[in-house]
Amino acid sequence: MSLSHNRRTRLIAALSLLLWVHGANSQGTPSTVGTHRIAGHVLSAADGHPLPRASVSIAVSQGGTLVSSLTTGDDGAFSFEGVASGKYSLFGMRRGFIPSAYRGHELYSTAIVTGAGIDTENLDLQLEPEASIIGRVLDESGDPIPSAQVSLYAEKQDTGKKLINTYSSTQTNALGDYVFAQLPAGNYFVSVRAEPWYAVPSSPGDPQALFPDGIDATLDVAYPLTFYGDTIKQEAALPIPLKAGKRTRADVHLSPVRAVRFKTGSRPGEPASFVFSLKTPVFDGFEDISVSPQTNSAGENEVVGLSPRKYEFETAAQAPDGTSYSGVVDLTQGSAEADPRRAIAEGSMTLSLVQEDGSKLPLQSSIMLRGSRPLSNNRQEIAADGTVTFSNLPPDDYHFFVYGGNTVWQTLRIEDGDKQLAQDHRALEAGEAANLKLFVAGTAKAVEGTAVREGKPMAGAMIVLAPVDELDNPDLFRRDQSDLDGTFALMGVPAGRYIVVAIDDGWKLEWGKPEILTRFLLKGMPVAVPATQREPFHLPSPVTVQER
Repeated sequence: MSLSHNRRTRLIAALSLLLWVHGANSQGTPSTVGTHRIAGHVLSAADGHPLPRASVSIAVSQGGTLVSSLTTGDDGAFSFEGVASGKYSLFGMRRGFIPSAYRGHELYSTAIVTGAGIDTENLDLQLEPEASIIGRVLDESGDPIPSAQVSLYAEKQDTGKKLINTYSSTQTNALGDYVFAQLPAGNYFVSVRAEPWYAVPSSPGDPQALFPDGIDATLDVAYPLTFYGDTIKQEAALPIPLKAGKRTRADVHLSPVRAVRFKTGSRPGEPASFVFSLKTPVFDGFEDISVSPQTNSAGENEVVGLSPRKYEFETAAQAPDGTSYSGVVDLTQGSAEADPRRAIAEGSMTLSLVQEDGSKLPLQSSIMLRGSRPLSNNRQEIAADGTVTFSNLPPDDYHFFVYGGNTVWQTLRIEDGDKQLAQDHRALEAGEAANLKLFVAGTAKAVEGTAVREGKPMAGAMIVLAPVDELDNPDLFRRDQSDLDGTFALMGVPAGRYIVVAIDDGWKLEWGKPEILTRFLLKGMPVAVPATQREPFHLPSPVTVQER
């Protein structure tokens, strides 16, 4: 059973509210009456000991409606009586532990199935103890640095490949200390950004770095982005392998370097431009850099006090058309001026979306763009008239993904002026203002099947639906986790050719790499989803679970 992050958050919030209203020992009242029972114990995933005073809830799997909730006794036991036949999500939470669904992995879990002749009265709901990372940020003299910006990165592979992206951020206190609490076990990294308290930036626009009388020019310094392990090279950053329930210390020491400056300049025949966005690549993502641009005597915009790194920037010309430009500036060797003539003009896309029969999409539908690089503004809600505009887009080949009415919509063709494009993507040129009409169709509601091992239904298997012709396209993959009766549902599958595989304990597998997934695909089940499919597509036979 798959569950979106937002739905899981809503369910946990609803559980907390329900317990507050009805009291800590309330058994709750099921919204439906039946003859079945969901029971078991809440246990620590670290050592298996029972967890008293844990909050447990069941909710209808489809739609997430909360059915009942209770609090475990001293033995960690829970029991929901009078449950109707159906599929239910089982959630648990307790202070000091990570909230989790039954056999939860990432955003997936195993639903409890009543009325199917399966034992639902001896369930072990395991909760992982919270872990934490603490540390202190120190300067070159060993003194604490207050108000330093500390970023935490987590190594995840929910896209099928190991990626390191920002997980959280915080600031150090007056003693230079920081804390990241309530963390699940995993591999983490830490970086720190700060400004020396004694730094005196040079004057904007002065290549000789003029300073007021009596001020030492060597005070024009900055702290470079520094990773745990006291290195400015991310490839040398020390990972923090965090175990469940443990606390790890990660102090970081900063050393100053000569600060550099960045001047945007202007294009021929245009007024000076100004910086409105500056970011730097970190691991598999980007970090925004807070800057305070200043205008020099030549009317050029300049940022001073930067540490030597590569940066990506966006500038907007002070012109009536508001043209934006983006580019990369390498400050690793010292101060530099971006050549606006080599910067890339950004463009826009105005999209009009309709169904293939000409009717409008459901209200509150949204569309997402995916290019070759991350975008901060890649998803927007579609207006009631079916239109949406994306601005400040760098040139790229953009794929369209439409969501609405509890389904995923497939772009069948694009009307681009007098051209008809039978594709779901469109390349945007530098500075282009594209006006496109997208014709979309609702995809199959689900591909449904059953995972089996030795002829018997198997719960908790990782299910992967892989596009045969586009194994390098992560957006066409679908995943799920088999429920207690072995069934699964892969949602929002576009028409096409696929192979379905079931893998036992496959959650640590880099299934997004074709060279790893291929050996499972050879024993998987081929399936072709027709473009006319509207109702759930049922696999003709069970899918055999393979060993990892």
